[in-house]
Amino acid sequence: WVARSVIVAAVTKLATMFNPAGAVIQAVIATYNTVMFFIERAKQIAALLEAVVDSISNIAQGAIGAAVAFVEQAMVRGLTVAIGFLARLIGLGDVAGHVRRIIGRIQAVVDRALDRVIGFIVERGGALLRGKGQQAPPAAAAAGAADAPAADTLHERKEGGHTIRVRRDLSVVQLSTPTSVSGDRAQQARQKALEALVPRKPVRYPMDGDRAAGPIGHVEDVKSGEARAPMSFRGPGYQPGDHRGHLVGDRFWGPPEGRNLVPMHRELNLSTFKRFENEAAKKFLALKRAGQAVLLWMRAIPNYPAAKADDPARYRPTSVSASARISGLKAGSSPVEEETIDPGPLQNPPP
Repeated sequence: WVARSVIVAAVTKLATMFNPAGAVIQAVIATYNTVMFFIERAKQIAALLEAVVDSISNIAQGAIGAAVAFVEQAMVRGLTVAIGFLARLIGLGDVAGHVRRIIGRIQAVVDRALDRVIGFIVERGGALLRGKGQQAPPAAAAAGAADAPAADTLHERKEGGHTIRVRRDLSVVQLSTPTSVSGDRAQQARQKALEALVPRKPVRYPMDGDRAAGPIGHVEDVKSGEARAPMSFRGPGYQPGDHRGHLVGDRFWGPPEGRNLVPMHRELNLSTFKRFENEAAKKFLALKRAGQAVLLWMRAIPNYPAAKADDPARYRPTSVSASARISGLKAGSSPVEEETIDPGPLQNPPP
Protein backbone atom coordinates (compact mmCIF):
# COMPACT_ATOMS: atom_id res chain seq x y z
CA TRP A 1 0.00 0.00 0.00
CA VAL A 2 2.85 2.40 0.85
CA ALA A 3 4.60 1.77 -2.48
CA ARG A 4 1.38 2.11 -4.41
CA SER A 5 -0.11 5.14 -2.64
CA VAL A 6 2.85 7.28 -1.55
CA ILE A 7 4.94 6.84 -4.72
CA VAL A 8 1.96 7.37 -7.02
CA ALA A 9 1.01 10.54 -5.12
CA ALA A 10 4.60 11.85 -5.30
CA VAL A 11 4.92 11.14 -9.03
CA THR A 12 1.60 12.88 -9.69
CA LYS A 13 2.80 15.91 -7.74
CA LEU A 14 6.12 16.11 -9.59
CA ALA A 15 4.48 15.64 -12.98
CA THR A 16 2.18 18.59 -12.45
CA MET A 17 5.04 20.78 -11.24
CA PHE A 18 6.89 20.39 -14.59
CA ASN A 19 3.77 20.96 -16.63
CA PRO A 20 2.90 24.59 -17.69
CA ALA A 21 -0.66 23.99 -16.60
CA GLY A 22 0.51 22.36 -13.36
CA ALA A 23 -0.56 25.23 -11.11
CA VAL A 24 -4.10 25.12 -12.49
CA ILE A 25 -4.23 21.31 -12.17
CA GLN A 26 -2.89 21.44 -8.62
CA ALA A 27 -5.47 24.06 -7.68
CA VAL A 28 -8.28 21.93 -9.10
CA ILE A 29 -7.00 18.80 -7.31
CA ALA A 30 -6.56 20.70 -4.02
CA THR A 31 -10.08 22.14 -4.29
CA TYR A 32 -11.55 18.71 -5.06
CA ASN A 33 -9.69 17.04 -2.19
CA THR A 34 -10.73 19.79 0.23
CA VAL A 35 -14.42 19.53 -0.71
CA MET A 36 -14.36 15.73 -0.53
CA PHE A 37 -12.60 15.86 2.83
CA PHE A 38 -15.36 18.01 4.35
CA ILE A 39 -18.01 15.74 2.86
CA GLU A 40 -16.36 12.52 4.11
CA ARG A 41 -15.36 13.87 7.56
CA ALA A 42 -18.48 15.94 8.29
CA LYS A 43 -19.28 13.94 11.46
CA GLN A 44 -15.73 14.18 12.81
CA ILE A 45 -15.62 17.92 12.17
CA ALA A 46 -19.00 18.38 13.87
CA ALA A 47 -17.78 16.38 16.89
CA LEU A 48 -14.63 18.56 17.05
CA LEU A 49 -16.66 21.78 17.00
CA GLU A 50 -19.00 20.40 19.64
CA ALA A 51 -16.06 19.59 21.92
CA VAL A 52 -14.64 23.13 21.50
CA VAL A 53 -18.03 24.76 22.26
CA ASP A 54 -18.58 22.52 25.29
CA SER A 55 -15.12 23.33 26.68
CA ILE A 56 -15.80 27.10 26.37
CA SER A 57 -19.15 26.65 28.09
CA ASN A 58 -17.58 24.71 30.96
CA ILE A 59 -14.85 27.36 31.44
CA ALA A 60 -17.54 30.07 31.59
CA GLN A 61 -19.41 28.09 34.26
CA GLY A 62 -16.22 27.48 36.30
CA ALA A 63 -16.09 23.72 35.67
CA ILE A 64 -12.34 23.65 35.04
CA GLY A 65 -11.96 19.83 35.36
CA ALA A 66 -14.61 19.16 32.76
CA ALA A 67 -13.13 21.88 30.54
CA VAL A 68 -9.71 20.21 30.67
CA ALA A 69 -11.25 16.86 29.63
CA PHE A 70 -13.09 18.50 26.74
CA VAL A 71 -9.92 20.30 25.61
CA GLU A 72 -8.05 16.97 25.58
CA GLN A 73 -10.84 15.38 23.53
CA ALA A 74 -10.83 18.35 21.16
CA MET A 75 -7.06 18.04 20.64
CA VAL A 76 -7.33 14.30 19.90
CA ARG A 77 -10.20 14.79 17.49
CA GLY A 78 -8.48 17.77 15.93
CA LEU A 79 -5.30 15.77 15.36
CA THR A 80 -7.28 13.00 13.67
CA VAL A 81 -9.09 15.50 11.44
CA ALA A 82 -5.84 17.32 10.58
CA ILE A 83 -4.03 14.09 9.61
CA GLY A 84 -7.02 13.05 7.52
CA PHE A 85 -7.12 16.45 5.79
CA LEU A 86 -3.40 16.42 4.95
CA ALA A 87 -3.56 12.83 3.68
CA ARG A 88 -6.53 13.70 1.51
CA LEU A 89 -4.86 16.86 0.26
CA ILE A 90 -1.73 15.04 -0.97
CA GLY A 91 -3.77 12.15 -2.38
CA LEU A 92 -3.00 9.32 0.08
CA GLY A 93 -6.63 8.42 0.68
CA ASP A 94 -7.91 6.33 3.63
CA VAL A 95 -4.77 6.00 5.79
CA ALA A 96 -6.63 4.73 8.88
CA GLY A 97 -8.47 2.05 6.90
CA HIS A 98 -5.25 0.71 5.40
CA VAL A 99 -3.57 0.67 8.82
CA ARG A 100 -6.55 -1.27 10.30
CA ARG A 101 -6.36 -3.84 7.50
CA ILE A 102 -2.60 -4.31 7.97
CA ILE A 103 -3.07 -4.79 11.73
CA GLY A 104 -5.93 -7.25 11.03
CA ARG A 105 -3.71 -9.37 8.79
CA ILE A 106 -0.95 -9.42 11.41
CA GLN A 107 -3.49 -10.38 14.08
CA ALA A 108 -4.80 -13.28 11.95
CA VAL A 109 -1.27 -14.67 11.59
CA VAL A 110 -0.71 -14.41 15.36
CA ASP A 111 -4.08 -16.11 16.07
CA ARG A 112 -3.23 -19.06 13.80
CA ALA A 113 0.14 -19.47 15.51
CA LEU A 114 -1.54 -19.43 18.95
CA ASP A 115 -4.07 -22.06 17.79
CA ARG A 116 -1.24 -24.37 16.72
CA VAL A 117 0.56 -23.89 20.04
CA ILE A 118 -2.64 -24.62 22.01
CA GLY A 119 -3.36 -27.71 19.89
CA PHE A 120 0.19 -28.99 20.48
CA ILE A 121 -0.14 -28.47 24.25
CA VAL A 122 -3.54 -30.23 24.36
CA GLU A 123 -2.25 -33.21 22.38
CA ARG A 124 0.91 -33.58 24.48
CA GLY A 125 -1.03 -33.11 27.68
CA GLY A 126 -3.53 -35.83 26.68
CA ALA A 127 -0.69 -38.21 25.83
CA LEU A 128 0.96 -37.50 29.20
CA LEU A 129 -2.27 -38.16 31.10
CA ARG A 130 -2.87 -41.41 29.21
CA GLY A 131 0.70 -42.46 30.00
CA LYS A 132 -0.09 -42.03 33.70
CA GLY A 133 -3.21 -44.16 33.44
CA GLN A 134 -5.58 -41.18 33.31
CA GLN A 135 -7.85 -39.95 30.58
CA ALA A 136 -7.61 -36.51 29.06
CA PRO A 137 -10.66 -34.27 29.59
CA PRO A 138 -13.36 -34.94 26.93
CA ALA A 139 -12.90 -31.54 25.26
CA ALA A 140 -9.12 -31.97 25.11
CA ALA A 141 -9.41 -35.52 23.79
CA ALA A 142 -11.89 -34.40 21.15
CA ALA A 143 -9.68 -31.50 20.07
CA GLY A 144 -6.71 -33.85 19.77
CA ALA A 145 -8.79 -36.26 17.70
CA ALA A 146 -9.99 -33.46 15.43
CA ASP A 147 -6.39 -32.45 14.73
CA ALA A 148 -5.20 -36.05 14.30
CA PRO A 149 -3.33 -36.76 11.05
CA ALA A 150 -5.02 -38.78 8.31
CA ALA A 151 -2.80 -41.78 9.12
CA ASP A 152 -4.48 -41.96 12.55
CA THR A 153 -7.97 -42.05 11.03
CA LEU A 154 -9.68 -45.40 10.62
CA HIS A 155 -12.96 -44.18 9.11
CA GLU A 156 -14.93 -40.98 8.51
CA ARG A 157 -18.52 -40.40 7.46
CA LYS A 158 -21.09 -37.61 7.29
CA GLU A 159 -23.94 -37.67 9.77
CA GLY A 160 -26.53 -34.89 9.97
CA GLY A 161 -24.17 -32.21 8.68
CA HIS A 162 -21.30 -33.36 10.91
CA THR A 163 -18.21 -35.44 10.19
CA ILE A 164 -17.84 -38.43 12.51
CA ARG A 165 -14.32 -39.82 12.76
CA VAL A 166 -13.22 -43.17 14.17
CA ARG A 167 -9.55 -43.15 15.10
CA ARG A 168 -7.23 -46.15 15.09
CA ASP A 169 -7.41 -46.27 18.89
CA LEU A 170 -11.20 -46.78 18.32
CA SER A 171 -12.13 -43.47 19.95
CA VAL A 172 -14.91 -41.58 18.15
CA VAL A 173 -15.14 -37.79 17.72
CA GLN A 174 -17.43 -35.29 16.01
CA LEU A 175 -15.22 -32.83 14.12
CA SER A 176 -17.37 -29.74 13.45
CA THR A 177 -17.41 -28.77 17.14
CA PRO A 178 -14.78 -31.18 18.51
CA THR A 179 -16.81 -33.45 20.79
CA SER A 180 -16.09 -36.96 21.99
CA VAL A 181 -18.82 -39.42 20.97
CA SER A 182 -19.84 -42.32 23.21
CA GLY A 183 -22.65 -44.81 23.81
CA ASP A 184 -24.85 -46.13 21.01
CA ARG A 185 -23.73 -43.41 18.63
CA ALA A 186 -20.07 -44.40 19.04
CA GLN A 187 -20.95 -48.08 18.56
CA GLN A 188 -22.80 -47.26 15.34
CA ALA A 189 -19.78 -45.30 14.08
CA ARG A 190 -17.45 -48.22 14.83
CA GLN A 191 -19.87 -50.60 13.13
CA LYS A 192 -19.81 -48.45 9.99
CA ALA A 193 -16.01 -48.45 10.14
CA LEU A 194 -15.92 -52.27 10.41
CA GLU A 195 -18.36 -52.72 7.52
CA ALA A 196 -16.21 -50.42 5.37
CA LEU A 197 -13.28 -52.78 5.99
CA VAL A 198 -15.26 -56.04 5.92
CA PRO A 199 -18.20 -55.49 3.53
CA ARG A 200 -21.41 -57.01 4.89
CA LYS A 201 -22.76 -59.70 2.56
CA PRO A 202 -26.35 -60.57 3.53
CA VAL A 203 -27.16 -64.25 3.87
CA ARG A 204 -28.10 -65.98 0.61
CA TYR A 205 -30.29 -69.09 0.63
CA PRO A 206 -29.55 -70.94 -2.65
CA MET A 207 -31.47 -74.03 -3.73
CA ASP A 208 -30.25 -77.29 -5.24
CA GLY A 209 -33.30 -77.99 -7.33
CA ASP A 210 -36.01 -78.43 -4.68
CA ARG A 211 -33.55 -78.90 -1.79
CA ALA A 212 -31.79 -76.33 0.40
CA ALA A 213 -28.24 -76.00 -0.93
CA GLY A 214 -26.89 -74.26 2.15
CA PRO A 215 -27.09 -70.59 3.23
CA ILE A 216 -23.99 -68.40 3.38
CA GLY A 217 -23.36 -64.76 4.41
CA HIS A 218 -23.44 -62.28 7.29
CA VAL A 219 -26.45 -62.65 9.56
CA GLU A 220 -28.51 -59.57 10.35
CA ASP A 221 -28.23 -59.88 14.13
CA VAL A 222 -28.57 -62.34 17.02
CA LYS A 223 -31.76 -62.54 19.01
CA SER A 224 -31.57 -61.82 22.71
CA GLY A 225 -34.87 -62.94 24.18
CA GLU A 226 -37.03 -62.35 21.09
CA ALA A 227 -39.72 -64.96 20.37
CA ARG A 228 -39.16 -67.67 17.79
CA ALA A 229 -40.79 -67.28 14.39
CA PRO A 230 -43.79 -69.59 13.84
CA MET A 231 -42.97 -72.57 11.62
CA SER A 232 -45.38 -74.49 9.37
CA PHE A 233 -43.17 -75.80 6.54
CA ARG A 234 -42.45 -79.53 6.37
CA GLY A 235 -40.90 -80.94 3.22
CA PRO A 236 -40.21 -84.52 2.10
CA GLY A 237 -37.56 -86.84 3.53
CA TYR A 238 -38.47 -86.59 7.21
CA GLN A 239 -38.13 -89.75 9.30
CA PRO A 240 -40.00 -90.46 12.55
CA GLY A 241 -38.52 -88.26 15.32
CA ASP A 242 -36.75 -85.88 12.94
CA HIS A 243 -36.76 -82.15 13.66
CA ARG A 244 -37.25 -79.36 11.17
CA GLY A 245 -33.69 -78.11 11.55
CA HIS A 246 -32.64 -74.56 10.66
CA LEU A 247 -29.38 -74.30 8.75
CA VAL A 248 -29.22 -70.65 9.89
CA GLY A 249 -30.87 -70.77 13.28
CA ASP A 250 -33.97 -68.88 14.32
CA ARG A 251 -31.86 -66.92 16.81
CA PHE A 252 -29.85 -65.59 13.81
CA TRP A 253 -33.11 -64.59 12.11
CA GLY A 254 -33.00 -67.55 9.72
CA PRO A 255 -36.39 -67.94 7.98
CA PRO A 256 -38.61 -71.00 8.70
CA GLU A 257 -38.77 -71.88 4.99
CA GLY A 258 -37.73 -74.75 2.72
CA ARG A 259 -34.61 -72.90 1.58
CA ASN A 260 -33.34 -72.99 5.19
CA LEU A 261 -34.87 -76.17 6.67
CA VAL A 262 -33.70 -79.79 6.42
CA PRO A 263 -34.62 -82.99 8.30
CA MET A 264 -32.35 -83.25 11.36
CA HIS A 265 -32.04 -85.96 13.95
CA ARG A 266 -32.73 -84.54 17.43
CA GLU A 267 -29.12 -85.27 18.45
CA LEU A 268 -27.81 -83.05 15.66
CA ASN A 269 -30.40 -80.32 16.15
CA LEU A 270 -30.27 -80.12 19.96
CA SER A 271 -26.67 -81.15 20.64
CA THR A 272 -23.79 -80.82 18.19
CA PHE A 273 -25.31 -78.20 15.90
CA LYS A 274 -26.71 -76.30 18.87
CA ARG A 275 -23.28 -76.14 20.54
CA PHE A 276 -21.90 -74.61 17.34
CA GLU A 277 -24.71 -72.01 17.31
CA ASN A 278 -24.31 -71.29 21.04
CA GLU A 279 -20.59 -70.52 20.67
CA ALA A 280 -21.14 -68.17 17.71
CA ALA A 281 -24.04 -66.36 19.42
CA LYS A 282 -22.20 -66.00 22.73
CA LYS A 283 -19.12 -64.38 21.17
CA PHE A 284 -21.18 -62.09 18.95
CA LEU A 285 -23.35 -60.84 21.83
CA ALA A 286 -20.35 -60.37 24.14
CA LEU A 287 -18.74 -57.94 21.68
CA LYS A 288 -22.01 -56.16 20.96
CA ARG A 289 -22.86 -55.67 24.65
CA ALA A 290 -19.37 -54.27 25.22
CA GLY A 291 -20.16 -51.55 22.68
CA GLN A 292 -17.85 -53.03 20.05
CA ALA A 293 -18.39 -53.42 16.32
CA VAL A 294 -19.05 -57.00 15.23
CA LEU A 295 -20.05 -59.02 12.16
CA LEU A 296 -21.03 -62.70 12.11
CA TRP A 297 -20.60 -64.68 8.89
CA MET A 298 -22.11 -68.16 8.77
CA ARG A 299 -22.26 -71.09 6.38
CA ALA A 300 -24.13 -74.41 6.74
CA ILE A 301 -23.87 -76.83 3.80
CA PRO A 302 -26.06 -79.96 3.94
CA ASN A 303 -24.30 -83.06 2.53
CA TYR A 304 -26.96 -85.18 0.81
CA PRO A 305 -26.64 -88.90 0.02
CA ALA A 306 -26.52 -90.23 -3.50
CA ALA A 307 -30.09 -91.27 -4.21
CA LYS A 308 -32.54 -91.50 -7.04
CA ALA A 309 -34.66 -88.50 -7.87
CA ASP A 310 -37.81 -90.21 -6.58
CA ASP A 311 -36.20 -91.41 -3.33
CA PRO A 312 -37.29 -89.31 -0.29
CA ALA A 313 -33.91 -90.08 1.34
CA ARG A 314 -32.29 -87.59 -1.03
CA TYR A 315 -33.83 -84.76 1.03
CA ARG A 316 -32.25 -85.86 4.32
CA PRO A 317 -28.56 -84.86 4.67
CA THR A 318 -26.09 -87.30 6.17
CA SER A 319 -24.15 -84.39 7.73
CA VAL A 320 -23.96 -80.62 7.79
CA SER A 321 -20.66 -78.75 7.24
CA ALA A 322 -21.00 -75.68 9.45
CA SER A 323 -18.60 -72.81 10.05
CA ALA A 324 -18.73 -69.23 11.34
CA ARG A 325 -16.42 -66.23 11.34
CA ILE A 326 -16.66 -63.36 13.83
CA SER A 327 -15.12 -60.05 12.73
CA GLY A 328 -14.39 -57.17 15.08
CA LEU A 329 -12.18 -54.11 15.47
CA LYS A 330 -9.01 -53.70 17.49
CA ALA A 331 -6.79 -50.70 18.10
CA GLY A 332 -3.64 -50.48 16.05
CA SER A 333 -2.38 -50.57 12.49
CA SER A 334 -4.21 -53.85 11.67
CA PRO A 335 -7.70 -52.97 12.83
CA VAL A 336 -9.67 -56.09 11.81
CA GLU A 337 -9.66 -59.04 14.21
CA GLU A 338 -11.32 -62.29 13.14
CA GLU A 339 -12.06 -65.61 14.83
CA THR A 340 -13.25 -68.72 13.02
CA ILE A 341 -15.47 -71.43 14.48
CA ASP A 342 -15.20 -74.60 12.41
CA PRO A 343 -16.49 -77.79 14.09
CA GLY A 344 -16.19 -79.73 10.81
CA PRO A 345 -18.97 -81.91 9.36
CA LEU A 346 -21.66 -82.54 11.96
CA GLN A 347 -23.19 -85.96 11.56
CA ASN A 348 -26.93 -86.42 11.11
CA PRO A 349 -27.54 -89.86 12.57
CA PRO A 350 -30.00 -92.18 10.88
CA PRO A 351 -33.37 -92.63 12.57
